[in-house]
Order: sequence, then C-alpha cells, then structure tokens
Amino acid sequence: MFNIPLIILLLIFLAGCDTTKSIDYIPGIIKGVVLDSATHKPIDSAWVTTGGTGVYTDTSGNFRIVYYNMPSSGVNLSVVGSKSNYLNDTVGIWLLADDSVTISLVLMPYNGILYMDNIVLEQYANQQSLSSIDLMTMSAVQGQNPYRDIDLRDSLGLNQRFRFRTALTDPILFSLDTRFANSLGSFTKYQFDTLKMIYGVSGQLGDSYFTQSAIPFFPNPLTENAVYPFYLAGRYSIYPGSAKVFGLLYINSVWTDPGSGKVMVRVDIKENRNGENNFLAK
Repeated sequence: MFNIPLIILLLIFLAGCDTTKSIDYIPGIIKGVVLDSATHKPIDSAWVTTGGTGVYTDTSGNFRIVYYNMPSSGVNLSVVGSKSNYLNDTVGIWLLADDSVTISLVLMPYNGILYMDNIVLEQYANQQSLSSIDLMTMSAVQGQNPYRDIDLRDSLGLNQRFRFRTALTDPILFSLDTRFANSLGSFTKYQFDTLKMIYGVSGQLGDSYFTQSAIPFFPNPLTENAVYPFYLAGRYSIYPGSAKVFGLLYINSVWTDPGSGKVMVRVDIKENRNGENNFLAK
C-alpha cells in the first residue's frame, strides 16, 4: 500500500524546485561611473540601481554594486542611473557569477533644457538625404524617417551647395515644420556650450523671430562653427497646449569621407522645452 502522506510531501518538494537553473551564490559585480552629458564631469550622489538593489555614487561619480543570488547561466540586467534635475540613463548588461562588468552612465541635465553633442549626418551628392535629425529624440535618423525635423540636402544635386531644410518640404506623412532664424555668427565649441540665450531678441522669444522655413544655402563645404536658432512649430501644432520648443543648432564640423565621397556633418544641439529663451541648465 502506498504511503499517501509521504507521496504528498514529495510532490510538494518537487513542485518547489526550479529544475531549469541553479543558483550560484558567488556574486557578480557591476561597477562604473556616472557622467554629466553637458560637462562630461562625474556626478556624485547619483542613484544607480538594477531594480532590486542600488547604491549612490561617490564624489568621483564611481559606483560598485555586488549582485548576489546569480543564476549559473548568468542574468540579463538593466542598470539605471538617476538624479534630480537629470534624465535617467539605462544600460543593459549580461552578468555572470564571479564576473565583473564596467559601464558608464551618462545623465542629461534637465530642467526643460536638453543637450546633445556629436550628431552625425551624411549625404551623397545628387541623391535624397541619407540622414536627418529628429529634434525630439535629438538623434540622427534615416532620411525618409517620418519623425524627422531637419533634412540635410545637396540643394543643386551637383555636390556644390548643401543646406539644412525643414522636413515639411517633403510630402510625407507626419513631416514636421521646423523654422529657423538667421545665424547668430561663428562660435567656438566652448562659446556655444556656454551660450545662455539668443541675444538681440526684443521682448519674449516668439514665432515671429523664426522667419525661415529653410536655412539659406551654404557654400560647399558647409560653414563650420555657425549657430542657428530654431523653433519646432510642427511639434507644437500637434500639442498646442504644451510649451513651445526652441533650440540652437551648432555646426561643429564638416568633412568629406575619402572612401565613400559622402559629405559628413557633425552638429551639437541645445533645446529649451519650456518655451523660454534660456539654454543653460540651472
């Protein structure tokens, strides 16, 4: 005759066992640094977490997390860095027991003001734009991406005159109206980084200041170090109850790739999403 109580206990024990993976109590280690995206300096007292555990960075921006109860096959983790007045940054890693992973988290200052450096666009002569800019994500996107705001174009198709223009000039769904003002002049990178506001504006910055739906033609190559104010009119028209988005676009460098013949343009961007004429985080 079967021992019923013993069988029940055995079934309960087996049900509680996870036969798919074992636990290795040798920890994995996550370490690294948290940096400010605008100044590239370390951020102290930033919170770094994997969801279940976390630490604050030291005065040098460094952190070290010991992750226990590791599956023998490793674990996929999202490491999140955060601090007040910054946007979070997340890095995905695969961590093994008795292993160490070093990462960098870069937080973007945010009190309605955003920065992004080194956005690279590329364009062949006499072709449609290879790269455009999505100014809400502050990133380069494929030229025909519907959420682009600015296109880079060879305006004559002769590899002679390149310009930026609003994506609204193309009859593509969701293309958005980006309006520009005249260049503020030539700036060094440091001068652009410390440029606080658009000078010469009488009264509050508004729609009437941005009179161009496309920046005038540049000679080839594009003029480096120029700064252009812009206004995301198309974005605001979708959400008219939100604050307007004003920005500054800096042409950092322009070159021709010797291998492909593509014209390459690197730009830096500042934005104020509070509708204010202020471009330095407080």
